Amino acid sequence: MAKKLQLGYREIEARLSLTPAPSPKGEGSLEIAYWLLYSFGKSERDIERYKEGKGILKTFDGLLIKGLFCYRFVPTIQLTSELEQLKQDQLVLKAAPKIIAVSDGKTILAYDLREKDTYENQLERLPSDFAFFYPLMDVERVHYVEESPADPSPQTTPVWNACLSSTKR
Repeated sequence: MAKKLQLGYREIEARLSLTPAPSPKGEGSLEIAYWLLYSFGKSERDIERYKEGKGILKTFDGLLIKGLFCYRFVPTIQLTSELEQLKQDQLVLKAAPKIIAVSDGKTILAYDLREKDTYENQLERLPSDFAFFYPLMDVERVHYVEESPADPSPQTTPVWNACLSSTKR
């Protein structure tokens, strides 16, 4: 089994700075997907396996990796409509990818299925704004629950208990 890469933000920035050149007419259209996966920790061997058709859903027009990533190359005018269509596609929903993305080679539109959050950016700007894609590395967002000011904290609990016991007398 392959070792999982643990990348810091500097390594991710360095990998993302190797932006693939826009391809004319969608030739090599999956290169953007492979570039994203590599940038967020997939090994070169994993990328080669995906290119060979292993570990992906072959019936999907684009790249669909179960439980991880869905990607399709589309013309600029269809970015939004294609993303909305993929969000409803039963094949995609059954595969349950963490992120669904579409690109025209210059812009990327993505949707996080778990967070119900949307992302849009130019590919050339991705090295400075990539936190949205952390789920590709199994790094999920943390949601903190705000405490009510009326809730006693562990530090004040002994004081609070002393106050309560003195009033019960």
